[in-house]
Amino acid sequence: MPGGFRMGEAGAGAIRLNHRRVGAGPDVVLVHGLGANQAFWSPGLVAELARSFQVTTLDLRGHGYSATPPGRYRPSDMSADLEALLDHLGITRAHLVGHSFGGVVALEFAARAAGRVLSLVVADSRIRALQP
Repeated sequence: MPGGFRMGEAGAGAIRLNHRRVGAGPDVVLVHGLGANQAFWSPGLVAELARSFQVTTLDLRGHGYSATPPGRYRPSDMSADLEALLDHLGITRAHLVGHSFGGVVALEFAARAAGRVLSLVVADSRIRALQP
């Protein structure tokens, strides 16, 4: 894949987040849904995106190889984790793609840090404010 492959862990406040980056170009961040992990994003999809973008995937707190801290797992908490990861990686603006619960996390991030979001894709998510 263009740009190589980097996998790592970043401290998001007190939360350790497992992530990987591949490709080169504008940043795209993929946020998985509840009960999944970054493996949700098929290698084929990530490889295709990496032809034109720097792709970052992560394991949300309590998922995959990220830390499982006691306490809250609200979209606002995970959005703060995402912001800390982007800060750690030096990503100032990115395209965000969120699936299911990841879409809610991405939307929460977009609401709190709109200037950092180039575009937002929310797929297969239930947004309580918009859906009864």
